[in-house]
Amino acid sequence: MANLPYILSIFLLTLVFLIVFIFNQKKRNNVLQYRELNYSYFYTLPVNQKIELVNLTTNNMSNFRCESDVILSPGYFLAVEFMKKCSFLHRYPILKIKSSLTESSQYLDSVVNNGKSKLWINLASHSGISLKELSFFAKDFLLTSSCAELIYFPQIDLNKHKILILAPHPDDPEVSSYSIYTSYPQSTVIVTITDGLNTANRNFILTSQRVIESLTIPQFNGISFRNTINLAYPDGNLKILYENYRTSPMDKKSSRFNEYRNLNVSPYMPTNSIGPCWISLINDLVQIIQSYKPTIIITPHPLIDSHFDHVFTTLALDEALQICDYFPSAILTTFVHNKITELYPFGPHNSEISLPPFPQHFNNIQLFDSVQVAFCSEDLNHLKFRAMEAHSDLRTIRFPIYPTFSSAFLQLKIAAYNSLLFHPNSPPNSLFRRFIRPHELFLTITSSATFQNICQHAKN
Repeated sequence: MANLPYILSIFLLTLVFLIVFIFNQKKRNNVLQYRELNYSYFYTLPVNQKIELVNLTTNNMSNFRCESDVILSPGYFLAVEFMKKCSFLHRYPILKIKSSLTESSQYLDSVVNNGKSKLWINLASHSGISLKELSFFAKDFLLTSSCAELIYFPQIDLNKHKILILAPHPDDPEVSSYSIYTSYPQSTVIVTITDGLNTANRNFILTSQRVIESLTIPQFNGISFRNTINLAYPDGNLKILYENYRTSPMDKKSSRFNEYRNLNVSPYMPTNSIGPCWISLINDLVQIIQSYKPTIIITPHPLIDSHFDHVFTTLALDEALQICDYFPSAILTTFVHNKITELYPFGPHNSEISLPPFPQHFNNIQLFDSVQVAFCSEDLNHLKFRAMEAHSDLRTIRFPIYPTFSSAFLQLKIAAYNSLLFHPNSPPNSLFRRFIRPHELFLTITSSATFQNICQHAKN
């Protein structure tokens, strides 16, 4: 018993150390995982957007119900203003939505804590149910108003359209648009812009593997080999092409460029390219648009997606559409890499996805005309997981072929880090956590003026 005070002292010191360590790590990761903290959720909606004000029934501004008998369908969002509470136990505030038939959860931004923010509650999981039958349970945030906005974004019937998916990299169609291309395989063409040979990726091998993956993986999911194309522009270089190689090709990339393009068999594959340069990319897109004549184009949002290959894929599309003097019925924009944080979408993989944060200085720009919601069933998400895992760059290499003590210790540290500070068993930036969700979400642009204005701001 004489040693008891020493044991208690050591225990208390260890506990204090762990608490300080966790708080410091949380603070550190807020800085590292967020590129900037001046961001917003207050989108500028189209002037003709129909908004219904809904009164909320609540006692403590935490749990609430809506006084509206609107029957929900995909495209309904409930916009509420809230304030995040300080909490040690829950890193991400959570909103649970329940009815007698269904239940869903939506995770909020963990950093927003200064003043009010806006929460866009995606109600698509509760389609067919009256809004007043839903009960909302907020954890670690409070409403700041007893009134909410019920917004309906009309959904496009994609059965009536020819779809063109522009994928900056080989895995992007599976990550962002899997539910759409598997639902409409006969009327979808997938065009991958780059060869995917990113030497920064530890899974990288200098072969045509990723080009072949982009051409074949969609075939396992219903897309004909005639409807997949890889243009083989050098991965990570679209911005460089735009700035330095507008009319003359990058010589050092030309040999593999032609070799990889020869792997294509699609009749929509452009011919007579002069090599990897910006004008060649524009001409490729012009030829594809003129021959296929898509009425729906899926491409990254250049003001929300942060990856330069994603941004310049859409800027190339903008130039091609102007040359063609053509605009589709709608452009559905994706956002695999968020300008604010790679942690978006927040929460575990089975939680709902909602509208992303965007840089605050874009507050006065109309970033979309509508929102398209595509349903992903559990069975479809199992297939989506397998399709994503088939891409060599997305596989997690947990241990090398010949493990050492240091490699095992490193994996142990990573596991502890992820379990303590993020969602258990999920690396924070994992695409499997972020994009295997009940729905896929697209910001829809139906006006050429809106699209050109967005692209002009992206160039600036």
